[in-house]
Amino acid sequence: MNIVVDQNIRAAEATFGAHASLRFMDGRAIRNEHLRDAEALLVRTATRVDESLLRGTPVGFVGTTSIGIDHLDIAWLGRQGIAWANAPGCNADAAAQYTLAMAWLACERLGRNLAGQTAGIVGCGNVGSRVRALFGALGMQVVANDPPLSDAGVAGLVALEEALAQDIVCLHVPL
Repeated sequence: MNIVVDQNIRAAEATFGAHASLRFMDGRAIRNEHLRDAEALLVRTATRVDESLLRGTPVGFVGTTSIGIDHLDIAWLGRQGIAWANAPGCNADAAAQYTLAMAWLACERLGRNLAGQTAGIVGCGNVGSRVRALFGALGMQVVANDPPLSDAGVAGLVALEEALAQDIVCLHVPL
């Protein structure tokens, strides 16, 4: 099997190298002519995957290392019978740790102690739930808002206005 892979997908060699021939490329430079003998395509959000990229190629599977799929023309892929997959949560730990670092930096610059702050988290999915746990582990007070979870009957969530009124506000919602 031949797979064209965005060169920034570091785990591709270890994951697929023994099972396929991999061609690594800059994701922004992948063009239709590069896919003439590829059965699969592994991308990040830098690559727009649509008819102009895939028309006339043997690609039967597209994988993206993101939760977001706005760079994939899902309707066109479906009409062509091309399978696809995204990766919800794949960067959640890193994103949560980055959020914690930025909150700490903001408090540092304002001369505040992070542990004394109250955080309002909007969106408790893959990233927001991890941020909530990290902040809680530091002894911070944390309130959270997530309408889909509220609608599902999850207890302990607050109104959006209350979450937005806190010392630190984190938004972890789809764009």
